[in-house]
Amino acid sequence: MLPVLLADKAFSRYYNRKYLNRMRGGMVAAILLFGLFGLLEVLTLPPAVYHQTLLVRLAVVLPVLLAVWAATYRPYLFGHMQKVLGTAAFLVLNGVVLILWLARREGASLPYEGILLATLFVYLLLGLRLIGALVCGWASCIAYILMERHVGLEGDALLYNAMFLISANIIGSVGAYFSDAVSLENYKAEQALQQLAERDFLTGLYNRRVMQERASDVFAQAKREQRSVAVALMDVDFFKRYNDLYGHGEGDEVLRRVAASIQASARRPLDFTARYGGEEFVGVWYDLSAADGRERVEEICRCVRELGIAHRGSSAAEVVTLSAGVVSCEPGETFDLQQCLQRADAALYQAKAQGRDRVVPSWTLGAGAT
Repeated sequence: MLPVLLADKAFSRYYNRKYLNRMRGGMVAAILLFGLFGLLEVLTLPPAVYHQTLLVRLAVVLPVLLAVWAATYRPYLFGHMQKVLGTAAFLVLNGVVLILWLARREGASLPYEGILLATLFVYLLLGLRLIGALVCGWASCIAYILMERHVGLEGDALLYNAMFLISANIIGSVGAYFSDAVSLENYKAEQALQQLAERDFLTGLYNRRVMQERASDVFAQAKREQRSVAVALMDVDFFKRYNDLYGHGEGDEVLRRVAASIQASARRPLDFTARYGGEEFVGVWYDLSAADGRERVEEICRCVRELGIAHRGSSAAEVVTLSAGVVSCEPGETFDLQQCLQRADAALYQAKAQGRDRVVPSWTLGAGAT
């Protein structure tokens, strides 16, 4: 049970989206059923009783159900949907207990099975997750038993009613648990597939396709807020020679370790790194000046050197190193990833021409020199 209870917020958002139509359908079904049972009370109960029970239905239960139904069409509430559903379930279940109490108090015969139906609805149809369903279901179970004791129900009648309601809660609890567990497994499977689709299989960095998508969002945000974006193109020095000397298996391990050093530089939500192809990597950092961007890339290169991976085939150093070109892009007419990559690539070419194992800055876009 523990993995289900400890599922993170991302899973809760996934769950709310997945079961959104179920929540809406459940609300519609509940509204119709509560209306039909209200009509049944009018037809079978004395006026003094159904006037009170209808008041609870119309003033408490029906507004709650309508409010939750409307909430499922408000995207800004999706992150809070479990709280909304939990509050609604608590009010509806205890509203049913209140209806039964009003009937019992007046000596009217109103079947207790209504609380059974409402309990199973909360567990199995509402779309409420396990912990919320447990709290609401068992709280209303206790409230119902206390209510029946208060109005004088005793002996076998109370025992059987309590046992049936407890059984309904046990069935609902088990059903809610397995529903959560299956949803969690589906969520993990979808996350794994998304990871495969978005990440380079060797390094774990974003692939080139996702890099383009993420960059569009970052540059759009920077343009709105008039912020700079630092972009770097980094290349492992003499990597072909490394593969020839040490083998492709060792070469893959080098790429993984270099990628980990590069990934560590993406420290904020809008920063990201990607494998550009082969032994080339891209870094994009939001709101970094030219000086800060260069310092960030030099830090990456220093970390790669400090890995101390021997490279006998390198003319630049005795260990694996990086060459890099970096540009700090300012909002302007040519403010996009491709323009920045062209400038960074020209700077990378200069870094290689100057002997490798170094960072060369390029010109900023539309705002002078770096």
